[in-house]
Amino acid sequence: MAIAKIKTAGIGILIALLIGTTCIVAVNEIQKRQAPGASKKPGIVVSPAKQKVEDKPESSKLETKDKTKSAKVKQPPSARNFQAEMEEVLARLPEERYFTEIDKIITEWFDYDKGGAIKWSFSMTDPRRTLILGIVASCWVEKDPVAASEWAMKLPEGNAKDNALGQVAYNWAGKEPDKAKNWIETSSLSQDQKDKLLKSIELNIPKK
Repeated sequence: MAIAKIKTAGIGILIALLIGTTCIVAVNEIQKRQAPGASKKPGIVVSPAKQKVEDKPESSKLETKDKTKSAKVKQPPSARNFQAEMEEVLARLPEERYFTEIDKIITEWFDYDKGGAIKWSFSMTDPRRTLILGIVASCWVEKDPVAASEWAMKLPEGNAKDNALGQVAYNWAGKEPDKAKNWIETSSLSQDQKDKLLKSIELNIPKK
C-alpha cells in the first residue's frame, strides 16, 4: 500500500513538471512572436520620426521660417515686373511716404533695364512724373554724368527738365565739382538757369 502511494505521488510530480515545462515553452513562443519593443498599450508608443520632430529646437523652426520668407521676398530682376511695382506703390502710398519706395524700385529697375525705366518714366501722365524723372537723372549721373546731362538737356522745357537738370548738377558736383561747374557754364542754358544750377550745387561741393 505504501509503495502504491509513493508511485502515485511520483506520477503526480512528473505530470506537474511536464505541465510547467509546457507553460514555459508556450510563454517563450508568445514572446518570440511578439514584435520587439511592442507595448501592451500601443496607443502610447511614439514613433522615432515623431519624436524627432517634437524634439526639434524652436530656434531651428524659426530659422527655417525666416529663410522661407526671405526667399519669397528676394526675386531676381528678370522675374520682376517693375512697372507693375511702381504703379502699385503710386496707387497705394500717400505722397509723404512713397518717395523712398519709388526711389528704391527705380534704382533697381535702372540698374537692370535702363531703357525700360527711362521710357516708362518719360511716358508717365501722373503728376509725379517730374519727381520720377529726377530720380532717373540721379541714378544715371552716378554711372555716367555726361550721358545723364545730355539726356536732361533734351527734355521738353518745363518743371520735369528743370528738376532733372538740378539732380544731374547736384549729384555730379558731389563727385566731380569742377566738371559739373564746367558743364553748367558751357551749356546752352540761359544765364538765369545757369545761375540757379551753380547756386544749387554749392551745397554739395566738397569742402577743401
